[in-house]
Amino acid sequence: MRNMNNYPDYDLQPVYYNRVMSEKFEKLIMEKYNWLIAFVKKHPELDFQTGFDQKQNKSWFSVYRGTSRILQITYFDKSGRVTIDAAESYMKLDSYPRQLDEKHLEAYLKEINENPKFGKYYIDSEGDCKEGYYQTLIARRYTFENIIDDEFVIFDKEFVFGFLDKEVKQLWNEEIVEWQNESIKRLRSNSKERLPKDIRSQYGEIDFMGITWDGDLIVIELKKDIEEALLSPIQCGYYSLQLKKFLLENPEEREEQLSEAIREMV
Repeated sequence: MRNMNNYPDYDLQPVYYNRVMSEKFEKLIMEKYNWLIAFVKKHPELDFQTGFDQKQNKSWFSVYRGTSRILQITYFDKSGRVTIDAAESYMKLDSYPRQLDEKHLEAYLKEINENPKFGKYYIDSEGDCKEGYYQTLIARRYTFENIIDDEFVIFDKEFVFGFLDKEVKQLWNEEIVEWQNESIKRLRSNSKERLPKDIRSQYGEIDFMGITWDGDLIVIELKKDIEEALLSPIQCGYYSLQLKKFLLENPEEREEQLSEAIREMV
């Protein structure tokens, strides 16, 4: 593995998991934008996403409607700079809140809900519930709407490991991809059904990561279409292999890092 001294600004492992907002940013959210948390909880079409980018040393607090980001507050730890933006198509709306308060946000959300252009991210004009609708439903139910009898909680959306760079990512995932390709070959030879010509052996983010009260990790992949759902075990298998490899490479250190990160996320 390359010399980490070549990256003096990074306090990074070659492969890592840390999506916890910085303490300074968390304090800022609770003091200045606490009303935004109540706003999201009040609107069933909305959900949160939080995160931290170690390479750029920035934290973010996002508001999602289905699968689209309608608002994001970003905090740069070194400078203390705060930016507020959204996905580009939303920033072009007349009601996009140049002044961030509940009144302007209500008007902004109303325009989004009434604009058929954004139906593909939540519910379209014909009333068809898209994947984003169910994603929001599940995310809310197993986070801040969690009840004591639930078997698990969700602690992260679009869970992803961080890599020092693309080369490290490719090398680290190489043996997992090879194993997946062999599994796909066996599946094709043993299946009586006609399978799609292209079945991927490598994937990006995990839709949801959960944890049970016993500490078992749960990989959740959401599929709206039956055809995609039939192949979701292949995708979940890829994520499961990533998690196992991550923990087995350096068991004591990695378990401690991961458990601390999960505790903070929850």
